[in-house]
Amino acid sequence: GRTIKITDVIPTKQLEALFKALEMNRSTTRLDLDGCAIADEGCTLLQELLRKRTCLEELDLQFNQITDRGAHVLAEGLVESGLRQIHIGNNALTARGAQVLVAAVEERQRLYGVRMDLLGVEKLVGGAAEGFRARSPPIRG
Repeated sequence: GRTIKITDVIPTKQLEALFKALEMNRSTTRLDLDGCAIADEGCTLLQELLRKRTCLEELDLQFNQITDRGAHVLAEGLVESGLRQIHIGNNALTARGAQVLVAAVEERQRLYGVRMDLLGVEKLVGGAAEGFRARSPPIRG
């Protein structure tokens, strides 16, 4: 599949336009928003995309200033998404936000039997929960 990688901070209006275009795109399987500062507001837009877009398999949200509020919004979209992997490390999450994401991943597996890797939360939740792998993202070279 194809990857879309955004390499700079992206304003909300441009993020909205990107997600609107991705709703119709069926070839992109990986969206890399690492370091784009989408914050919690971007998570609301992303939740809508995840609910509509099932061919997106991997999502990188590292270094995006996402808080527990954004985690709650994302969790609502994760259960219905086609994601196989989400990178959420290096944000402003606490254990509470991480647990909400873990619960969504577990619910998705229970409902659909689909495994999802949730990366970057292991320090917040104290290890992997049954049904998914919680681990750190790979070290970049």
